[in-house]
Amino acid sequence: DMSEKTATMVLFGEISAEYGESFINGDSFAKEMIFLAEYGIKNIRIQINSVGGSIRQGMSIINAMNTARMLGASIETFIIGVADSMSGMISAFGDKGKRNIASTGQERGEIARVMKEGKRLNANQLKSFGMVDSVIKLSNEPVEMENISAIDLMVACSKISTIKNDNKMRKVNEIL
Repeated sequence: DMSEKTATMVLFGEISAEYGESFINGDSFAKEMIFLAEYGIKNIRIQINSVGGSIRQGMSIINAMNTARMLGASIETFIIGVADSMSGMISAFGDKGKRNIASTGQERGEIARVMKEGKRLNANQLKSFGMVDSVIKLSNEPVEMENISAIDLMVACSKISTIKNDNKMRKVNEIL
């Protein structure tokens, strides 16, 4: 029964029209999401660790999120690293209760001020702004981040995702 399946899509890298190791092609990502919804997947989780990128390519992903919803899928966004610029907007378009910026309760002017200043917000600040619904603590032990490269971090996150694969979290290629 596909209505019980969750597909996990990974948005790591710069959102672009390009293809490559450090790029996510927004149009291809969008097509995969729509295909999953048409295939009957009812839960789509987008894991995000991205500096953002092309507005047009990002809007393609947001439009696909809306199309997937119309096809009956729920969309959960899950920031596991950074979600700057366009990827921050994508994270905000998750379903209400699953990362929806529309329910922030903050004044538009305050959000605009913070964004204009280019501030980076930590997890608890994002929650207080209502930009995320919950903060998940992964470990009780502090993690030294000074000497970890972005590639090492992405590999570690990928391993965590694989370890936590309990038939609710699957990579797109495992479902197809």
